[in-house]
Amino acid sequence: MTEPGFEPLFDGVSLTGWSAIPRQYGRLYPDGPDVLDVLSHFPRDYQEHADANPAAWSVEDGVIVGRQQPEGSGYGGYLISDRDYGDFELRLEANPDWPADTGVMLRRCRDSWAGLQVLIDHRQSGSIGVFFGNGIGSFHAVPFALDARRDPDGTPVGLQLDDPATSVEPFTAAKRAMLTKSADVEDFLAVWRWCDWNDFRIRCAGAKPCSTVWINDLLVAEIDLARLQAPQYQPDAVLALLGTRGHIALEVHDNDPVLGQDRWGLGARCRWSYGDPATAAAHCWALDDDAAQPFLRQAVELGISFWDTANVYQHGTSEELVGRAIKRYSRREDIVLATKVYGKMHDGPGGQGLSRKAILEQADASLARLGTGYIDLYQIHRFDPHTPVEETMRSLHDVVKAGKARYLGASSMYAWQFAKLQHAADRGGWTRFVAI
Repeated sequence: MTEPGFEPLFDGVSLTGWSAIPRQYGRLYPDGPDVLDVLSHFPRDYQEHADANPAAWSVEDGVIVGRQQPEGSGYGGYLISDRDYGDFELRLEANPDWPADTGVMLRRCRDSWAGLQVLIDHRQSGSIGVFFGNGIGSFHAVPFALDARRDPDGTPVGLQLDDPATSVEPFTAAKRAMLTKSADVEDFLAVWRWCDWNDFRIRCAGAKPCSTVWINDLLVAEIDLARLQAPQYQPDAVLALLGTRGHIALEVHDNDPVLGQDRWGLGARCRWSYGDPATAAAHCWALDDDAAQPFLRQAVELGISFWDTANVYQHGTSEELVGRAIKRYSRREDIVLATKVYGKMHDGPGGQGLSRKAILEQADASLARLGTGYIDLYQIHRFDPHTPVEETMRSLHDVVKAGKARYLGASSMYAWQFAKLQHAADRGGWTRFVAI
């Protein structure tokens, strides 16, 4: 069920209610110069190329995925709501790759880039959960800047404070002064979930709106456009431009000549999910057992024999429903049953990731929920940067040798990550992946 007062913006299976549009620029502020006239490093025919290479948006595993198209084109785009909204509170989850410069637009104009953007600049010198004034002054209101924390091999494994000596977009006290409330960087780093889902709550209220962003229950930033003082920001002119209603939009950024692929990496994705605000463990499109069973019964009747789920889907209840349906409508040997491991099931070392403890614990938990003695295809849901690949592959091999899984697979990761895991299996003489 959806919490009273909220309505779902995403049905979990399609992009109904949303439209994809190319990346575009416009005026820096009302009646001001055009961005492309001021920033000379952009090509004069930018918009022609942007229109020909819009971002791609799809629904994968029940979530919205945004990416450049074709990969490495350097051009982005928006997924914009068909409806407009006045005052609202928006709840969603985001899981961006590194680097992926993205965001959520509030009060966005349908036919221009103007609006208030909540930044999710998941890249060097970026900021998350803060604000930029697209076409309304180009103010950059942030309390800190971030960079990747890397392991000895140079692989990004988390976030840290941006180093001013190497920053490509230096933080200043004036940027923080534009905010009426803001978090300390230490508190932000303590709650941010690297390579995982992060819960956003965004409130936008007022004619000259006051907007507040919480991430994983931490108030990260608040800005009051009625009181904001910033160069070229004119509150009355902005109200006349935006009005009291506007669209919500998700962004895939372009690769400008300054940052290049450090702004949006080759093959990078950002994933979005509009969850049920009543619980962090389920989504608004989820069906209970009674509602789900007719679809599962019809799948059997239509001869669909490959069934895929994951431990983290609806916090384990998806596996329970699938397991019951197999017993009711089919024979276990007639179904190829697949599930996944990686996502967070509980706090503690065995609750998430691909450590030996997590894999062995979660394999047993999935078997119990599915009500079966073996899994046909046991898949890792994501790459775990915190666990040695040898530990992961040896543990998965032991699950197979114990008869708890027939085959191994992988769900979603970079090609080099998949190759690294596969190579570890070859070197160790362990079970290889057969699918991705």
